Amino acid sequence: MERPLGVTLVAILTSLWGIFAVAGAFEGFTGAGLVLWSKGQRGNAAVMIAVGVFSSALAVLLIRVSWGLLNLRKWARTLTILLTGIALTSAVVSLIADALSGNWKYSSLMLFAICINLVALLYLLRLRVKEHFTTPVSVESPGF
Repeated sequence: MERPLGVTLVAILTSLWGIFAVAGAFEGFTGAGLVLWSKGQRGNAAVMIAVGVFSSALAVLLIRVSWGLLNLRKWARTLTILLTGIALTSAVVSLIADALSGNWKYSSLMLFAICINLVALLYLLRLRVKEHFTTPVSVESPGF
């Protein structure tokens, strides 16, 4: 069964999200190193290291999920729906917090994130798309 173009686009977006997570990990580890090098507060360094570890794990997960989407793995679709739902919720909460505080600095970015995540979520929930992910895995595939 041929992979739909929309699934490819969602996989590309997931890969981009993974690349941004790699950048976040780099920022966290670099920031922690700078704090420790400047003999700053160790608590700040610990938080930055935690951000780096979380971002590294997220990056690995997102790149793995992207590969799974490209290979029409059912688990990848399920994880993408879950992660997209979390990202959508986070963007809505951020937009509401910005609105309540009167700070509209990132509101256009949050609206963009809401639109992209909503479109991806609704697309992956379509029955026609789901059917592509229910095909059995062939014997020749590595089965990752």
